[in-house]
Amino acid sequence: MDLSKIRNVVVLGPSGSGKTSLVDALVFGAGAHTERGSIEHGNTTTDFDEEEIRRHHSIGTAWANVSHDGYELNFIDTPGKGDFQVDMRFGLWAGDAAVLVMDATRGVDATSKKVFKLAHDRGMPLMIVINKVHAEKFTDYAELVKTIKEHLTLNATPFVLPHGLGLDFKGVVGLVNPQNVPGDVAGEVEKASTSLVETVAELDEALMNKYFEAGALASDEVMTNLRKGVISGSIVPIFCCEAKENLGVKEILAAIEDYLPAPADRAPLEIKDLDSDQTTTWKSDSAQPAGAFVFKTISDPFVGKISIFRVFSGEFKQDDQLRNANRNATERLGKIFKMVGKKQVPTDKLMAGEIGAIAKLKETLTGDTLVAGGRNFALEHGAMVPSIFSVSIAPKAKGEETKLAEALRRLEEEDPSLSHSAEAGTHRTVLSGQGQTHLDVTIDRLKNRFHLDVAVFEPKIPYRETVQGKAEGQGRHKKQTGGRGQFGDCSLRIEPLARGEGFKFVDEIKGGVIPNSYIPAVEKGVREMCEEGILAGYPIVDVQVAVYFGSYHPVDSSEMAFKIAAHLAMKKIFPEAKPVILEPILGVIATVPEESVGDTMSDLNTRRAHVEGMDGGTIRCHMPMAELAGFLQALKSITKGQGSAEATFSHYQEVPPNIQQKLVEEARKEHEEELAAK
Repeated sequence: MDLSKIRNVVVLGPSGSGKTSLVDALVFGAGAHTERGSIEHGNTTTDFDEEEIRRHHSIGTAWANVSHDGYELNFIDTPGKGDFQVDMRFGLWAGDAAVLVMDATRGVDATSKKVFKLAHDRGMPLMIVINKVHAEKFTDYAELVKTIKEHLTLNATPFVLPHGLGLDFKGVVGLVNPQNVPGDVAGEVEKASTSLVETVAELDEALMNKYFEAGALASDEVMTNLRKGVISGSIVPIFCCEAKENLGVKEILAAIEDYLPAPADRAPLEIKDLDSDQTTTWKSDSAQPAGAFVFKTISDPFVGKISIFRVFSGEFKQDDQLRNANRNATERLGKIFKMVGKKQVPTDKLMAGEIGAIAKLKETLTGDTLVAGGRNFALEHGAMVPSIFSVSIAPKAKGEETKLAEALRRLEEEDPSLSHSAEAGTHRTVLSGQGQTHLDVTIDRLKNRFHLDVAVFEPKIPYRETVQGKAEGQGRHKKQTGGRGQFGDCSLRIEPLARGEGFKFVDEIKGGVIPNSYIPAVEKGVREMCEEGILAGYPIVDVQVAVYFGSYHPVDSSEMAFKIAAHLAMKKIFPEAKPVILEPILGVIATVPEESVGDTMSDLNTRRAHVEGMDGGTIRCHMPMAELAGFLQALKSITKGQGSAEATFSHYQEVPPNIQQKLVEEARKEHEEELAAK
């Protein structure tokens, strides 16, 4: 394969902009299919998952490999919904360039800005495609181009003009060496074509002088320098189309081949040597040792786990042994294949710059690096975003807890942005993801793929208890029931530690009033009460507890007796030490359309959020975790689905007194109901 003929293109954009339809049209235009697919009929190339077909939108990254005019084209179709942004972020690592698709009637929205910035920050050349130009509401192409320049990049430059707008859209006219120009747009095309040539001339002083002297540039000079400008980022081409009707698509296909970079046109990729903690580079060269990055994992019902990877250096062949430094494991490659959506096409080997897939790697997951020669190299991808939305689930049928755990493990192999944990105080599982849609899809997959029906509950907020003051007191356990009795006696002191310091136990016993052999039992009793909670049943943190006095009986004392004595002492002193409940506070970054900033700020003010700054449509704030779910739902409504939020844990802080009182009352009521049930 001539590596200069490879094009790896990541297709980005908001949900509903027509990314999947455009990829399907490009695949059809390249001759890989004899018929067009459609979202409505559930037969597009890259939306083949049963949940995607049912929901009519992408929920995972998919890959289509096609050949056309001597080029190998890899289209990486990424999901547009914020709930599936981690999949999109991993998909970025497969590409050398990005195509940003936007809906002509919606223009530059918050998601467009976000994904443009992600690709730009990775140094990727970009192409902008305005889709759905045939929509009745679309009437001003020039105004949309102006908006793109204002909100995305001044380097955005039309490479085509639409012939007709809205329902009158008939196709596009190219501005590079325009031919067969319809008379009704001839003047406009001539003006725009001249402007494009001037943009090319401005890239190079010698070219500019030549243009001024001759008044024109040769078409091959224009194309060569346009490509240089696109690869450097000095020019961001704008195209327009109606993907569903194949109008304007062939011009996009040609532009991908003519102007976007081959793998070798990109700068070497930095990777980390885990042995030396130094960085080195991957050069796109098949003569170098093999190195690849796994950007997607698919769970195929027939083949099993499929790992899709981008080869950055060297070559990959069946039976090669590669090192996975992320998992400290060695993998042997089986049969290698390429994919057109879900269709698998076997291949003998893969060279630097190509994309491939392999089944049944034992340890390797999305985000892992594979290298030859036993080297411990790993790509620091930064694709993961913390999961901020959670539900609590439990199987509806008894005895299916193990089945649920295994199903979640397999789903997490496929989707690293999913996670689960045990919920404290219940037998439920906390399922965490990127948003409500993400969790809904996961629950539907549990039912449809694994035949698991689960009940869904609001998850418990991980509140904590602590103290603001000091207190001390005695716990004494004495019981005589005939024969050997029980006796334990300890005096404890509790005081606060700095926030985040956890728990500290101190032995201040002198003179052997409590034998050393019973001190661990006292500590265990204290720790048990800290885990159980006293004020409202939440774990106790950031406290120091000291045992400073006590007594024992040479016959009746035991470890159990001293543990119970510690329980009693803690129950006595904790309420006297000014107890408070702490709540988790999250750092939240919300990205919204600028017209929605005011309403978003108003909503934040009702949720005890502390806004720390704004930059256009980006709002940074701190917010109680208890308010996050409501905010995410409100954000979806306020922004009509265009807003997104990222959240990370920040710190714990005291809840307001009225909320603390409510939590204590709820805990007391729950305790009374449990006693009544017994």
